[in-house]
Amino acid sequence: MIRFLSLMLCGAALTVSLAVAGERPVGFGKSSKEEILQACYDKIQWYIAQDIEVPESVYDFYFSFEQLVMPEVHGRRVPGAFQLDELQDACPGTSLTFETGGGEGDGEVVVIVCGQTSNARNDCGYPTCRWGKDVVVELNVEDFGYFEITTTGSLFDTYLCLYEDGCCGDPDAELIEANDNNPGMCNGQRLASGFSTCLDDGTYYLVLDGSFSTARGSYCLTIYYDEGFCD
Repeated sequence: MIRFLSLMLCGAALTVSLAVAGERPVGFGKSSKEEILQACYDKIQWYIAQDIEVPESVYDFYFSFEQLVMPEVHGRRVPGAFQLDELQDACPGTSLTFETGGGEGDGEVVVIVCGQTSNARNDCGYPTCRWGKDVVVELNVEDFGYFEITTTGSLFDTYLCLYEDGCCGDPDAELIEANDNNPGMCNGQRLASGFSTCLDDGTYYLVLDGSFSTARGSYCLTIYYDEGFCD
């Protein structure tokens, strides 16, 4: 009942925003969950095309329905799992080390962290990365290898930035990878981010940002490392 009332409130907020924009509201009572999700996604794209910040109520509505349509994607958030420290979110952030174990199968590492950006700051703003509250991860790579990094399972419009030779805002920092939306890598989740790359040994800084200042909340960050794949 509480979930139903919440969705109704989000639906009302989206209806108002559509009406203000001069568009016909979606008929929520006659549409499937998939159709409602698609209509809300289209509305988000309309805001972006008009260079207007997406209202937080529209984002909330979209992700409420996405959880209903894609429960398998959002089931990866595990209560009590390892989290990045959102209260100490400035560079260098949480430090993770990736190295070869030396034995068979030890060249692969998977790290999944879930948490919140709601209390984080915007330490890595536009044009360096994006407008949302962000968390930072220091990646210490001790052996050349392949990285696949995604935000699958997150509940806001994420954006990823990866830097070398310095942290975000450092004059020597070089942005080497960035991604806004990559559904192909994120189990079809259209507002989740992801990229793959091969990295030499060294120190890198990964920023998990929100695409807009209204994009914040629960995240899941998956980092897959394979020491032998790039060879």
